[in-house]
Amino acid sequence: MSLADIQKGFWELIVAPEGARKAERDLQASGVLPEGFVDAVFVGDDRRSAIDRVDVYANMYFFRLRDAIREDFPKVALLAGEDAWHDLLTDYVLAHPPVSWSMRYAGQHLPAFLAKHPLAEERPWLADLARLEWARADAFQQRDEPMLPLEALSAIDPEAWGELAFRTAACVTLLEADFRVGELWVALEEAAEPSPGSEPEPGREALLVFREGLAVFHEELTPAEARAIGALIDGRIFAEVCERAAGEDTSDENVEAAAGIAAGALVKLLSRGLVTGHGA
Repeated sequence: MSLADIQKGFWELIVAPEGARKAERDLQASGVLPEGFVDAVFVGDDRRSAIDRVDVYANMYFFRLRDAIREDFPKVALLAGEDAWHDLLTDYVLAHPPVSWSMRYAGQHLPAFLAKHPLAEERPWLADLARLEWARADAFQQRDEPMLPLEALSAIDPEAWGELAFRTAACVTLLEADFRVGELWVALEEAAEPSPGSEPEPGREALLVFREGLAVFHEELTPAEARAIGALIDGRIFAEVCERAAGEDTSDENVEAAAGIAAGALVKLLSRGLVTGHGA
């Protein structure tokens, strides 16, 4: 066997979701591994057979993966409890084994997976908290981008405003939740000893998640602000941003107020360095 064959065989054994022993049988039956591969490549002794030694690596692979994902979802793990978190991650890794060399994306499907998991039947708010934690983790990992200075607005021809679309930074996310997980996150962060029994209040909440420098923040938005910022993130022209801010109320008074809300939303993003450019 070539070195590449040995490496591939070892990899297939350690990432197998149900342990190296079962994987050896399955991989041999499917022709992926030749008969006797493990004993030919790995050394056993009186204390531990070759396949048992490989299984140590397979077990540690899962635990390292579980712990790495926990770093992106520390509050979900805390509130789920150790046993429930372990069971959730076991189910998740079976359904979504990593496909990238980087651990950066290992947990990206967890919020959606959790929303349909039995754990969510007991604690439906956990999925919203997972979405917030992932948005925060993702914002931290995004690339730095040059920002559009606030002063650039003064150079825009007033006649051109309606057709302008603004580009927001990759570290900006609008999160809409059914539970007030933004408040829960802050309470857990500020508590000296976070309580595993904490639960958020039910209620719609729109959160702007973003990074400034090396720090990640989230802040609550009003419904109109959320609609405006959502339109800005979607790359809508400013006239559509104003329409989105107005919602279903098309009265002259509300439309005028919505234009101010849209402008305020844009200034909020610009002042935080979250707009990278604009164009027609």
